[in-house]
Amino acid sequence: MTSNIITHIYFGTAGAAGLYTKAIKNALNDDANSSFIVNYYYPDDDAQKLFFKHTELSGSNRLRKFKYLRFFVRYAELVLGLLKSYIHLKKTKTRVLNYSLISQHVTELFFLYICKKRLSINIILTLHDVAPFKSSYINIFNQLTVKQKILKLADGIIVHNKSSIDSLCALFKYDAKIYCHPFPLMDPSLSRAFMERSITQCSESEKFLFLFVGHPREEKGLDILCSAWEIFSRAKNDARLIIASNIDKNSEIYNKLSVLVDVEIIGKFIPDSDYFELIGNADCVVLPYRMGTNSGIPGTVASLNTAIIASNIPMFFDNDLVPRRSLFESGSPSSLAFKMQQILTDGVKDFTINSNLISSYNAGFKSAVLNTYRDIKKQFDCI
Repeated sequence: MTSNIITHIYFGTAGAAGLYTKAIKNALNDDANSSFIVNYYYPDDDAQKLFFKHTELSGSNRLRKFKYLRFFVRYAELVLGLLKSYIHLKKTKTRVLNYSLISQHVTELFFLYICKKRLSINIILTLHDVAPFKSSYINIFNQLTVKQKILKLADGIIVHNKSSIDSLCALFKYDAKIYCHPFPLMDPSLSRAFMERSITQCSESEKFLFLFVGHPREEKGLDILCSAWEIFSRAKNDARLIIASNIDKNSEIYNKLSVLVDVEIIGKFIPDSDYFELIGNADCVVLPYRMGTNSGIPGTVASLNTAIIASNIPMFFDNDLVPRRSLFESGSPSSLAFKMQQILTDGVKDFTINSNLISSYNAGFKSAVLNTYRDIKKQFDCI
């Protein structure tokens, strides 16, 4: 088997999330000395698919109604995927492992430890989000503690913006070298799901359409949007709101949203084809996040020429794909309601990224990725 300089492991790459890895592969021009290990539902066939065949929401996922059973099966799939990855790393004599750390399981800590100690592999961690999200599962070990131990193993850490570096410094201790390249524009045209389903724009006679799409985690501020819509709808605006999220129908927030005027809830997991169509058909996507260090949604919104409103947390404030006019005061329903009224009155132009900026952003992203991995190879004398 051919030796690898770098192996990339991205198991959070099902469906639209896989467009991140696709963009990295394209930027690196399919480097012959690199290999990619991904989720079974990664949106292409140019990588090894080793993770989550049976429990991924993008797949058949027969256990979706059995939350805790699905968790145990999914954990077993994680262990199996890591075991197969270890065999691959050993056979290819990989010198550098770039591991996308989107969770912080003790199993991952053990995997990275034996890769470093037994195989003498240099560890690079890619962090899309620095602070762990709150989990709906019971964690035996503190997430911050486990993540701290994982970070101590790293020889290098890849982040995507200054706010991520600031969060790292505030939350963790580490000795690794920090690399930074921007998050890619998540171009849906690279996805088969997009190609299989065309997007038809809404008729101009329809009400102005706001959209919230994504998982209903507390960090994403769905309750803030709910309160903002209560304020906004008092003016009897000619607008409607779609909430596309696998929201619990027995939850308090679902009950509050369900009684609001001109609100439609699509309470289920959103497959990629629907995800792209919803964003393409919306007049404006709303991101009322409380916290986070990265999101792929602004890139998809920009590529589909849809307007955006987002909270002014650092990851949106520093994102070139989010216009300054789009920002509202984080955590403030009244500020969000005012911003929605503003776009309804003034139009979407100043809330939408133009195509020239998208082209320059893509060029800058590719250059930054190439420079990042060139520096990584230099760090470990791989050139």
